[in-house]
Amino acid sequence: MSDFLENEVSAFVESSKADVNIATLHGLKVNLIGDSYLKGHTMNTAMVWPSLLSDKYSWILTNYAKNGNMLSTFGNADPQPIVTRFGQMADNDPDIVIINGGRNDYNHTVPIGKSDSTDTGTFKGALHTLFVGLRKKYPNAMFVFTTVWNFPDTNSGTTLTYLDYAKAAEEICAAHGVYCFKAYDPDVSGVDMRNAEFRAVYCLSPGDISHLNFAGMKLVTPKYEAFLAECLADWTVHKDNLIPKTAESFIESRPFFCCGVELSKYRIVQSTNATIDEQIFSAYLRNHLKNKYGIDLALTTDSEAETAYELLIGKTDRTTIFAEKNQFHISASEGKVQFIAGDARGYESLCEYVTKVLFYPEAEENDRPNNGFSYTGKADNNLTSGTICASDLLGDTRIMFYNVCNANSPSGSIALRSRVYESLIQSYQPDVFGMQETGADFHMYLTPLLVRNGYTEVGSPVGDKNYTAMFYRAKTCRLLDSGWHLFSGPNNSNSKSISWGVFVDIASGERFIVLNAHFMYNQKGIDGPAARLNNAKESLSLIRRLQATYGDTPIVLGGDLNDSLMSGALTYLRNADGVFCAWDVANEKNDTAGYHRYATYDEDASSWVKWEEPTENYLSDRTIDHAFVCGNCSVLRYVKVLSLYTYWLSDHMPQILDVSLRSPH
Repeated sequence: MSDFLENEVSAFVESSKADVNIATLHGLKVNLIGDSYLKGHTMNTAMVWPSLLSDKYSWILTNYAKNGNMLSTFGNADPQPIVTRFGQMADNDPDIVIINGGRNDYNHTVPIGKSDSTDTGTFKGALHTLFVGLRKKYPNAMFVFTTVWNFPDTNSGTTLTYLDYAKAAEEICAAHGVYCFKAYDPDVSGVDMRNAEFRAVYCLSPGDISHLNFAGMKLVTPKYEAFLAECLADWTVHKDNLIPKTAESFIESRPFFCCGVELSKYRIVQSTNATIDEQIFSAYLRNHLKNKYGIDLALTTDSEAETAYELLIGKTDRTTIFAEKNQFHISASEGKVQFIAGDARGYESLCEYVTKVLFYPEAEENDRPNNGFSYTGKADNNLTSGTICASDLLGDTRIMFYNVCNANSPSGSIALRSRVYESLIQSYQPDVFGMQETGADFHMYLTPLLVRNGYTEVGSPVGDKNYTAMFYRAKTCRLLDSGWHLFSGPNNSNSKSISWGVFVDIASGERFIVLNAHFMYNQKGIDGPAARLNNAKESLSLIRRLQATYGDTPIVLGGDLNDSLMSGALTYLRNADGVFCAWDVANEKNDTAGYHRYATYDEDASSWVKWEEPTENYLSDRTIDHAFVCGNCSVLRYVKVLSLYTYWLSDHMPQILDVSLRSPH
């Protein structure tokens, strides 16, 4: 936020303090989840009305809102809708949870649904499921839902209007003791999106029928302020009566049948030699059934005697089905349900399918695991989330950069995560794989796994103390030259460095160079921006030396650069002659930050149980992993991989570049 805007915010907050100061609103812990109404769209999030109230009343505010977010799962139009994403919110015991949604559901023609439904493909069902889940997560919090504004009918594919979604929200809020702010009513909110004169003054543009500008946020702030104060006063008196006693057991009280038998009679069976993907899926399925239905199925191996009702996971000695790479297959008959996938991408998609379709309360009868049921699914490419398949390489070579998190907690041990990294490598099959934070433990556990998959490490003079280790796939690449450079200046544990290699792509005969880098981060007692600018200068100096030797050979520099694209260090690289940011020039790309908080691995559950997805866009301050290219090449695809596995493994997302080595920018 610029100094001017920061001063504008401060001036409004100070003026508001002088006008109104409500004692009960001071010092609250508040969580938000919703769409651009709470995120701000293109406006700085510090200028949305909850942030203004937070500044005024010294809240501890956590904003989980996401631009463009749907509330429901309808049509899988949003891979992370609010109804599933709320589970990633911190268990921080807030005083208030503020929720909004519906505008984007209207855009996608989401059906309103039945009032008693938990079908998250409908608006009412999604709201019901969301409120039940939030109440379990935050048993002591006051919930406030703010409806859509009134807005013109713009979706020609439906007869539904803003009012249908607003009234549906009111109804479900009332059933769950959730306070509902009638933002659709101009007399309540002060917002009239159907009025062109209003939009000209209070919206981001006169044609914008959804998003308030700062003047609009200042207009609605006192409305929400007064409403929250009224709700808190009522909550203090009537809290026990407002929380539905049946909410927690609504879903679990109904039995779920599998092949005509109650699911509780089953057990989960995997091979005695189960792969890491099979183990993860078994734990994931078991946790889902426990949390959704209150059924805690026994987990055993195929070394034990066969029983009548079994959920068979992967290649057990009783499995009769198979799946190709990027696929999963399910088959049910005679009390046995078999699940198998061809690789990590297949198992990721299988996780999604069983939780959102197969073992879902409102599943259609044909989607339930009855006798004779058979289903084959495919892990298709999804550019939005970057979940691409190895078989879909664009161009000549695939390069992957990944900060793998050199820690044993909270995201699981390095030994455990190394096995999952191996599975991801098998799925994405990069020709060159550059990692950051690869200390001695990673060399001990991960290196042998990569070697057995046909990868060779690019050597360095520091051996297993190389924190920027790099590997190449021997069947697709040949190493011509290599080196290692330790950045000068501040450098914790000598971990900030560049490993580089000059390769020949065996199929095309073309030469290319990869530099795997890790820049210095902000640390007490050092000037972080100055250190990173120095790292950038030394990186460019190395690029120029390699260009002097190898001419116009394509060069890709990437890794954890610990800075935003607009920083001094990365602006220096972007301004360098012939150097291009991969995100700027890629033919295909996704728009995500890539950095997020650590996942949590639950040893007792043998599964990752909490994780946070990156919600900012690529140009945000939370984008600190980058790639740059120069020379005679073209970036055909640049993605940050957003998937269950990568949420779990590290606090960073992998970067993948598919590069053509024979076409210039």
